[in-house]
Amino acid sequence: MTCLKCSLLSELVNQFGVKLIKGDIESEQDVKRALKDKYGAFVDLDYWTLGFEGEIETGKKIAKAAKEANIKHLVFSYLDHVELITDGKFKIRQYDSKGLIGKEIKSLGLPYTFAKYSFYYENLYEASGAPRIDDSGNYLFSYPLRDKRLAMCPARDAGRAVAKIFKLGEEYIGKEVGLAGSFLTGEEISQIFSKTTGLKSMYIDLPDTDANMGKDLWQFKREYETRYEDWVNQTKLLHPGILSFEDWLKTTKFCQ
Repeated sequence: MTCLKCSLLSELVNQFGVKLIKGDIESEQDVKRALKDKYGAFVDLDYWTLGFEGEIETGKKIAKAAKEANIKHLVFSYLDHVELITDGKFKIRQYDSKGLIGKEIKSLGLPYTFAKYSFYYENLYEASGAPRIDDSGNYLFSYPLRDKRLAMCPARDAGRAVAKIFKLGEEYIGKEVGLAGSFLTGEEISQIFSKTTGLKSMYIDLPDTDANMGKDLWQFKREYETRYEDWVNQTKLLHPGILSFEDWLKTTKFCQ
């Protein structure tokens, strides 16, 4: 269950013969209809579309409907419940909303796996994550990482890992799984980009106040960096062929 762009939905239908059930993800009746007589469900909600309260409300509706439909395996695209983990030191609404939905899923006794996506490589194509180009032609990678590392993944390969979670079934019930293909410092991101593409690049360590997504997000990622360090290994157990950042770059317009 998701809110994919029409172009991506068309790709699923044309390449993989996926049967689509169209409906309103915020409608309880439509959700029940989509889940009826299904073995499992993968649920991916968009905070930026639904908002904090809207995402929580929608997630709880889906969890309740999954329970009523006797879903055997619910894989939820999850993010850490940061406020709980840090005893209120940090609050990241786009994380905490999913954390509260996860709490509801557990309380209902659903057979779940939480798939924890990392920073998409594909964000480098988006306005919020794309490197700027300075007057000298340098691609500027700007994050407030200091000397810490960022977990990163390719969206398509992460999807293959989720598919394997369903295949393995019982082995992954009740687990949280981090999804990543690389775990890199800002300097390493820049160096790999230059080495692979032949383009000049630089890493700029931003102050938290200048960063996208808010200072709490980046402070949390730095202080709790060790939560992410095993994600590449966790993903390779599911999909050994997941692309590293270098290998992914070779498939992109940056290397054309």
